[in-house]
Amino acid sequence: MRWLYLLIFSYIRYCNTKFFSMSYLIILDCILFILSKPENDKLTNQQLETLLYMHPKASMYIKEVDIAKSISRLIDDNYVKAVAEDVIVEIFKAGTITYLSITSQGYSFMKLGGYYGTLQSELSLQEENRRLRESQIDLNKSIRLTNRWMIWLTSIIAFGTIMASIYYGFEIYHLFCPKSP
Repeated sequence: MRWLYLLIFSYIRYCNTKFFSMSYLIILDCILFILSKPENDKLTNQQLETLLYMHPKASMYIKEVDIAKSISRLIDDNYVKAVAEDVIVEIFKAGTITYLSITSQGYSFMKLGGYYGTLQSELSLQEENRRLRESQIDLNKSIRLTNRWMIWLTSIIAFGTIMASIYYGFEIYHLFCPKSP
């Protein structure tokens, strides 16, 4: 039970030091998932936001996260690219529309698990490292106990060998130098 508390505490500490929350990671992964679909190869920010609200997983966390920050994070990480196109509409003036699309690096990152999968693998790696450290500590304790046992047995054997050499030394002495009557 203690390891569960440690895991939760390390996860909370990890999230706080990285300045993001679980909902932020899920939204980032949902954005990558939406942009990876073939029918969504070019989306505007508004279209992406609409699809996020319709996405079953993202709709639970969308209120907690700033979508513009999420998109800028994906652009900074080079997982999404923003392409601006000039548009001329007869009624309105000329303007630019920014389209978002996933990069090949973003597509491969999403296939590897995305942000949430990366966090889970890091947490499982930390848990595995913790278990390895505990097993190494247990192994060191058993090695110390075995070493003490071996030292004790070696000292008993050495004492027995010394006693046997003294006894057989006396036997050899009595063999070559018998008692005089």
